[in-house]
Amino acid sequence: MCGDCFYCAASLDIQKLLCDNAVPVVAHVGLIPSQCTWTGGFKVVGKTAKSAKAVWDHVKRLETIGCFGAELEVVPDRVAEAISKSTPMIMLGMGAGAGADAQYLFAEDILGYTTGHKPRHAKTYRNFAAEYERLQQERVAAFKEFISDVETGAYPAPACRAHNRHRIRTLRSEHQGVKAPTFGQVRSRRQSVRHRGSSAPAAI
Repeated sequence: MCGDCFYCAASLDIQKLLCDNAVPVVAHVGLIPSQCTWTGGFKVVGKTAKSAKAVWDHVKRLETIGCFGAELEVVPDRVAEAISKSTPMIMLGMGAGAGADAQYLFAEDILGYTTGHKPRHAKTYRNFAAEYERLQQERVAAFKEFISDVETGAYPAPACRAHNRHRIRTLRSEHQGVKAPTFGQVRSRRQSVRHRGSSAPAAI
């Protein structure tokens, strides 16, 4: 495993196992996308006192098992700020206001990879989607040209083909004058090796 830490939004048992084995873990609290089917979908977490207390309790459990940080996602800014100030863990805010210890945003949002729904907290700085679409058109066009060249015989052209004549001439010139050993020479060498290998061991 490479990197400075390991992000893990799995169960507390798995997170604890990693921490117990000296793996630095960044956990996840608030809106956890991989669990949102069981927590009510993609929505703000911590809007009520009960919900905010549940987020805080989750943070305390992560502290206990040894996590050093957690992503704090889509939590009201005042709740996120209060939690960040009250825990030794590093809280990485995503859609949690300016009170978290650091700000976290997906590269897909920053670079504009996608054209679908964009979360309220996301901000796009470039339009990579348009560039990817242009590259896709170029990719399709290139493969079509390759297929056409194969079908018409334009590829492989003589310059793209392997030629053996020069290599054969080179090999012949490299081995010119080198004669293979005769059967008698090979047999003599084998007998000499056997004789050396059968000598009696020295007395101890």
